Amino acid sequence: MKSKNCEEIFEPKFLFWIKNLNKKFEGKVNGIDALLKEKQAEIDRLREKNTELEAKIARKKLDIILLKRDNDILSLRISSLNEIINNQRGNQKPKISEDVKDAVFYAMKKSHPDNGGKEEDFIRFKKCYEELTK
Repeated sequence: MKSKNCEEIFEPKFLFWIKNLNKKFEGKVNGIDALLKEKQAEIDRLREKNTELEAKIARKKLDIILLKRDNDILSLRISSLNEIINNQRGNQKPKISEDVKDAVFYAMKKSHPDNGGKEEDFIRFKKCYEELTK
């Protein structure tokens, strides 16, 4: 009978042990791969939502810029009307152009509380318009 050396005895057991370990970890690796794919999909959804929110922020910033521009235009119109009123002499009223009256009417309309304006601005423009149309 031939004697077996250590390699012949331990090699098959070692290979069997390695194969069993491989099977155990293969299931775990597949689970980890699935989890990674799920997390990547979640990251993609969050990036898309972030892009949507950035677009909303940009639109709101544009709205603010437009509102500031409208406010500046109204302020210029008010100052020119105040200048006209301050230039009055005695009971004489300067001739007011239709453009100025239209501008005051527009400002009155824009500042109406139903349109999101302030009531105090609306009252001020209304008084100014009434003065111009007398």
